[in-house]
Amino acid sequence: MPGWDNVDVWGVLQHEFGVPLYMDNDANMGALGESRCGAARGSMNMAYIKVATGIGGGLIVDGHIYRGHSGSAGELGHISIDEDGPLCVCGNRGCLETLAGARAIVEDALLGRSLHARGEANAEKGSAVSLLVRRKDQLAQAEPGSAEYVRADIADVILAAQRGDAASVAALERAGEHIGIALAGLINLFNPATIVVDGGVARAGALLLAPLRRVAAACSLPAAWNGTRILPGELGNDAIALGAVITVIDIAFSPVPHPLSS
Repeated sequence: MPGWDNVDVWGVLQHEFGVPLYMDNDANMGALGESRCGAARGSMNMAYIKVATGIGGGLIVDGHIYRGHSGSAGELGHISIDEDGPLCVCGNRGCLETLAGARAIVEDALLGRSLHARGEANAEKGSAVSLLVRRKDQLAQAEPGSAEYVRADIADVILAAQRGDAASVAALERAGEHIGIALAGLINLFNPATIVVDGGVARAGALLLAPLRRVAAACSLPAAWNGTRILPGELGNDAIALGAVITVIDIAFSPVPHPLSS
């Protein structure tokens, strides 16, 4: 994380609280929660995708979190979908997060980019603009660009889309298509039984998931796609908390050292 190099967060917290400490990222915990208690119950091999301000992922392989060689497995948001696309905070261009994260969707809806690309530039898009402007007035105390600010904006775009606003519908659909492309690669490589899509953007439901499923199915190998389920999360904000609880319980009863315990 930028600005946190060589900061011993673990050591500071361990010293402060004086109890065993385990650290992990939210997507891994969400994956564990949904795989044990939520939409992916019974799936030993699954992926959890959190689509919010950023896009993250957690992988479950044979019932356990897969972390990869250096612990960075699951970074779906930094798969490059368009090499000539927007510059990402990671330094690359066209990362999924820059095309389908909350900020990208809000900007698309306000400017009508996806609508214009489909030759519908004259379609009505005022409801999204009016909703967002009104909501921003209510958020005068929030810092522009902050997570709170963007969460409010994406909620309003979703509401506008649910009310039939063409620009908001097109923005969510395009984001779903981008995510579907990334998930097709994940499906071909990993072949999960279940993919759970969660996070603030996923609250759009079928407006996001229908194009996502369509593109994922079209771009995946038939043998890899066959039987794959793409589902919304069931646990909401509790998924991450439950994953943390499950982690501690698993460590407490594990007969061998756990990767997070040292």
